[in-house]
Amino acid sequence: MVDPQKRLQDMMRSFQEQAAKAGQLQEVMKDLRGTGRSRDGAVVVTAAPSGAVLGLQLSPAAMGRSHVALQQEILDAIRMATQDAARQLDTAVAPILGDRLEQFKQGMAASGVEPIMPSAPPPGPTGPPPAQPPFAQPSFAPPPSGQPQRNRPAPPRVEDDEPPSTYLR
Repeated sequence: MVDPQKRLQDMMRSFQEQAAKAGQLQEVMKDLRGTGRSRDGAVVVTAAPSGAVLGLQLSPAAMGRSHVALQQEILDAIRMATQDAARQLDTAVAPILGDRLEQFKQGMAASGVEPIMPSAPPPGPTGPPPAQPPFAQPSFAPPPSGQPQRNRPAPPRVEDDEPPSTYLR
């Protein structure tokens, strides 16, 4: 029969080891950053292993590109930065986790962060924009000139010398 005191000590030791590993992981991950660059360096992205974009730098040369080309270069740089951060994470946590590295990576993948994939360029215009029906006007738009406003209360008058309690009569 297993001594309950020994079993409790083993459980406490295991818990302390896991807590120490969690602290090491947290320390390693907090400053981990990946970098991705366009070929000419005009777009530079910094990302976390989760894919969170932490920084975006665009040089003046990047602004000379079409919006579609710039969009694609940004997405490519984000992807490269995320992959770089993931490689760094693997290298940093492998000694801490040992044979549990794959389990850790599966947990990270299950966190719901979707990778940023290349997107098709936005469709070009296929003709004039559709006409807006008259009911699509915003409610704050004034009525066309010559028509009276109906069913709208006049805004309250506020006198500068009145105390605030009298504003809401």
